[in-house]
Amino acid sequence: MLLAVACSGSGSPPPTTVPTTVEDTLAPLPSTPPTTFTPLPGRPRTTLTEPVDMLGGGARINGKVIGPAGDVIGATVRVERLVNDQVSTRDLNAFNGGFDLAGIRGGAYRVRAWKQPDLLLLEPMTFFLGADETKSFDMRVSRVADVNIRTTLDPDKPPAQDPYSVTILLFAGTVSGEGALQAIPRPQSPVQLVTGAGLTVVGLDRGITDSNGRVRFQVRCLAAGPVVADLLVSTFRLGLGLPDCPAVPG
Repeated sequence: MLLAVACSGSGSPPPTTVPTTVEDTLAPLPSTPPTTFTPLPGRPRTTLTEPVDMLGGGARINGKVIGPAGDVIGATVRVERLVNDQVSTRDLNAFNGGFDLAGIRGGAYRVRAWKQPDLLLLEPMTFFLGADETKSFDMRVSRVADVNIRTTLDPDKPPAQDPYSVTILLFAGTVSGEGALQAIPRPQSPVQLVTGAGLTVVGLDRGITDSNGRVRFQVRCLAAGPVVADLLVSTFRLGLGLPDCPAVPG
């Protein structure tokens, strides 16, 4: 680095003058044009791109797929390595209920498991795998019920006193070959709505699902707070999970 020092003065001091400071001994610098520095070209920047493919590393994952009756023989385990917006996928067959994938790279992973037609891991497992880490875990799949319901309200929030509509979708769940939960409507199914504390049925409490597996009832709040409402389907009793009733406006 160059250090430029600027001084002022009109020439050398008289011989009889004794300098009192170091600065007084400095002769004026000649006037020179400013120096222009041209920066040297830098090295080209290297962008490191992480490989997407999961194979070719020193990490490993293994474990078991467990269902309501124990180890699930023949389940599919889908392992996905996530790099930015790209995904590398490997499907494993848990032929004896277990799975093992070695020689993979570290990074962000998502793992799912299923077996057709009715076993499914409801929430995928997500984790970060170290470059040379071995991660062991079990995945517990749930059986997709043959009788399921989904409830919608009109209006979305129950009024304190006025009747409101409850529409119920009755469906059977099944698992696709790609591990997706699919809903198959159950049309022409007789059902009954049973209410308990805090709620009453307005009109008919029985109905038959339409061609899309839906049936509608009218209900009304009796008091502020939690409510009880179940749907009877054959030998099944399914809770609707309705929201609490609000207090009457003062």
